[in-house]
Amino acid sequence: MSRNTGLKADLGRIGTKQPLSDADIRAFQNRMQALGRSGIGEVLELQRALGLREAEAIRGGNADTLTRWQHELEKRGCVSVIEGTKGGKARDVKPADVGRALAAIQDAQSVLRRAEFDPNATALRYLITQADGSATTGLRQSLSVYKNLCYRAGIQSHGARCAFARERIQAYRDQGYSEREARAATSQDLGHGDGRGRYIASVYARGA
Repeated sequence: MSRNTGLKADLGRIGTKQPLSDADIRAFQNRMQALGRSGIGEVLELQRALGLREAEAIRGGNADTLTRWQHELEKRGCVSVIEGTKGGKARDVKPADVGRALAAIQDAQSVLRRAEFDPNATALRYLITQADGSATTGLRQSLSVYKNLCYRAGIQSHGARCAFARERIQAYRDQGYSEREARAATSQDLGHGDGRGRYIASVYARGA
């Protein structure tokens, strides 16, 4: 059995149209680490911790942005997402679990630092690497590699955003927000605007 076949068999079809559990994410990270491509697992955790789209997490996985996000979280508990956004609209994301978000950022930074000091590694612009360990050439190739590995692992990375949305809605409820307000605020965190609360509840947080 090949490594890739084993990866798919071990993880099965987890996360299909469902929020990804922490166990799902950890299994994916462990398998990517076993393949020598740990940065790919960290991209999925960035999506989960900050509710990011694939392109946002990949574009954010560079040293400059990760450093800025760390400072923003430490100072004001949110991050400004600028690159890779839908329609080029920047937004602030307020994670319910700031500690988890900081840990995701720090783990991603560690991947970049290890590559920087590895004499056999190529410089990484993003956290995504090719099968031979070389850096991808740009966002388009990075997205292709990431989508392909998620597919072969039997997961949908969108499920990480679903899990974030459920957690975020509940946190807003706990803060005293009405159901309508909690959904609208979560919609803004996800980059959909404040008028998509009903959509967020039905697509991202059904049953939450």
